[in-house]
Amino acid sequence: MAEKMTAAAAGRRPAAGSTQQAAAPPTISLGRSNLRSAAAVGALAIFVLSLNLPRIQAAFSAENSCLQPAVLTPTSPAFVAANAVWQAPAFTTRAVDWLSGAIRIETESYDDAGAVGQDDRWAKFAAFHTYLEQAFPRTHAKLALTKVDTYGLVYEWVGSDPSLKPVLFAAHQGRHD
Repeated sequence: MAEKMTAAAAGRRPAAGSTQQAAAPPTISLGRSNLRSAAAVGALAIFVLSLNLPRIQAAFSAENSCLQPAVLTPTSPAFVAANAVWQAPAFTTRAVDWLSGAIRIETESYDDAGAVGQDDRWAKFAAFHTYLEQAFPRTHAKLALTKVDTYGLVYEWVGSDPSLKPVLFAAHQGRHD
């Protein structure tokens, strides 16, 4: 049997002066056959998982995992001082300013972009490079910058101990083929 849809159920406000009551929110009702079907699907999923449990456990075993070192919390006076700066409200304000300045620059990339130098849409990334140089002058003074395919940026921060393993911080800027 079809029911009349009230204005409230249709997502409209009742007309001014209307005596129509707001409808109760819709509920979902599963019949017994639907509940049995849902239970059967759930049971089947559990059964299939139990059959594959050894393979699932093997996939997450130590030899198949990328082991992570223990958390390292530096305690040197330099780190403690830097951490105090990073947690200060003034630094938060500067970080917000840096981010808000960066997102004001158009850096949209396109799946159909042509090659750098042939498609003018790549040129807008030059403005972002200029912003980075102006916003982070000390970074650009201390780190070696290599431009890859004109608009890809690779910064190298040479450490004081060349025997240590390097660290890579990565982000993407546009599409690179």
